[in-house]
Amino acid sequence: MARSNEGGASVGFLQAITHIRVYSLHSACEDTPMHEKSATLLIKAPRAAVWEALTSPPIIERYFFGTVLKTDWRVASPMLFSGTYQGRTYEDHGTVLTFAPPTSLSYSYWSSFSETEDRPDTRLIVGYFLEDDGESTHLTVTTSNCATEEQAQHSVETWQVVLNGLKALLETTPQPPA
Repeated sequence: MARSNEGGASVGFLQAITHIRVYSLHSACEDTPMHEKSATLLIKAPRAAVWEALTSPPIIERYFFGTVLKTDWRVASPMLFSGTYQGRTYEDHGTVLTFAPPTSLSYSYWSSFSETEDRPDTRLIVGYFLEDDGESTHLTVTTSNCATEEQAQHSVETWQVVLNGLKALLETTPQPPA
């Protein structure tokens, strides 16, 4: 994982500015270009604590806009994200694609706010990747299969808010020794 941007400058902003990498992908089903963006954050917490915060529904609810997540984290299992955001109730769906504790996981994701049909080929793919950095953890969240650059940009901006909330939660909550 890169520790610097393309110009060689270190990734900063409270030691954790979001570093965005843009890629163009092609759908396996058609010639429509798809888009991907990533947000990376350094969190002053051990990887085990970050992993727990990413996979424990009661903790997720605390930093992820009040989202209630229901899943068993088994590959191919369904995921249900529900709650109320800006006065609108939502029920979003996903499927666990990979689960490799404590280093990575991925899932497909459809948002009821997207105003699109929930089909496997139109779902976003969200991946979490964790890497130790001393007593801290580098967390990268990648969203792929975005239909437009604007959708990819909106996704990474949302992840920036979520990850900053996660960082604040973990860095102000005492962590047990590793």
